[in-house]
Amino acid sequence: MNALSFAAKRAHLDLMLLNRGALNPLRITPARLDMLQAIRARFDGCQTQGQLAALLGVTRQTVGRMSRSLEALGLVVCERTEPDRRRVYISLTRAGHTLLNRVHRIYLRSGLAGLAAAFALRDSSRQPEKTSRFVEMARSIRAGLSKWAPFTPESIAAERWDDGAALVGDDRRIFTVVTQWLFARFSGLPVDYVFANSPPFST
Repeated sequence: MNALSFAAKRAHLDLMLLNRGALNPLRITPARLDMLQAIRARFDGCQTQGQLAALLGVTRQTVGRMSRSLEALGLVVCERTEPDRRRVYISLTRAGHTLLNRVHRIYLRSGLAGLAAAFALRDSSRQPEKTSRFVEMARSIRAGLSKWAPFTPESIAAERWDDGAALVGDDRRIFTVVTQWLFARFSGLPVDYVFANSPPFST
């Protein structure tokens, strides 16, 4: 159990490092992206600081600090409204919605996020039984923390690696840069392993 917990921690750190590097071209961090997605998860695209803290499993102080940084970037608006002036409501700006749509288009629909995840789990992927145990452990942790941090970031049912075929302009350039960065970072892996653990290219 201790070895499996350590493997889960390593995989988490690997994923965080990969996500940070992959999102660099859009000048957004994984934590800020999670918060933007949590704000949009509500039908009216507006959350209070308390609601966001409960969704993300963090403190109100953390939400306050992050919301101020996102407001400085022009991605959210923070407002106090009547009758309770103590409550701060946070909503996405047009720029915030645009950024989330770009992330969805570039990283999720192309399968790029799935490729990054496969690379981050490369050590355990060499041993299928360990990978299965890791997945089961992750599910158990998720179920156990569901009341503490119930938010699940946006995804789509089936991410498909398509070589960025549907992307154009700056979106296509970002896709290419991130793809090259991913493969360069893992260039030391055996060629057969890289191809065996990468989503297939469309033809």
